[in-house]
Amino acid sequence: MFDASLRIVPSLKHRVTRRGSYSVYIGAGEFSAKIRLIGVRELNADEQGCVRIAIDSSLALKPGDRYILRESGRQETIGGGEVLDIHPILRVSRAKPDRSLERLIAEHGWITVNDFELLTAQRLPAVVGEWLTTPELYDTLRKDLALQLSKNPDGIEVSRLKTHEQAVIATLPEVVIEMGRARIKGANSISDHPYAGLFAHAGVTPPDTKNLDRNIVRQLVHRGLLVDVDGTVFHITAIETARLNVIEILNQSPNGFTVSQFREHLGITRKHAVPLLEALDSRGITKRLDDLRVGGARLVS
Repeated sequence: MFDASLRIVPSLKHRVTRRGSYSVYIGAGEFSAKIRLIGVRELNADEQGCVRIAIDSSLALKPGDRYILRESGRQETIGGGEVLDIHPILRVSRAKPDRSLERLIAEHGWITVNDFELLTAQRLPAVVGEWLTTPELYDTLRKDLALQLSKNPDGIEVSRLKTHEQAVIATLPEVVIEMGRARIKGANSISDHPYAGLFAHAGVTPPDTKNLDRNIVRQLVHRGLLVDVDGTVFHITAIETARLNVIEILNQSPNGFTVSQFREHLGITRKHAVPLLEALDSRGITKRLDDLRVGGARLVS
């Protein structure tokens, strides 16, 4: 399907509408086609407009390619024109095709340099990252992301952003991206809360959370710094410590190990050993087989 200009031949004796059996001639090929006029209901002799043409075959077209339109039933030439858009994305009722590069960028909103080249056979320098967009959309997104960052001192999870949003947020002044989150440099972040240091220092023997502010703990868990396993909370670095110890244990016991072996190797109690192993299981670092644990798919990263 493509959009094209269409000039009706001066000698045509009837009006042209979407009704009829049409054929399109492009290069040396003839293709059955369905047409929809854009912006008008009909065209008459010597009039010019735009048309959306649908054919069953896949063609390697580019804007500017010429074509001829014939009506199969009457065996007569209707007119012809040039290809304007090889991959229209707007409905016919909204389409206003032309050869303008700005029009195509505006319709897509955000489009990669490579995709743009495929549609136009022209390559433009990117606005940001690998993306092309309009100045208005670029400015609006920068302001929107800056506002989000100002309202969230703990930052924005970058993986939740669209690819073009990720490219833009990385260019904002005074923005740093750490551990998968973008935040304003110097902003008071929940990541800097003393609880983060408390749990990091405690390692695989974390403190009881009963006497701690549960709201702060929940925020640190949501942030990904702490891991909550049914009420027992570890710093994320404790999971890595446990993983390294599992590798050591499996080097000694390649057929698997018990909770007791794990507990003794780390020098901790069952109170902490069991939830630690459950955290490893859930991450695919270990796998439980009856009373034994063996290495999981993500044991060696």
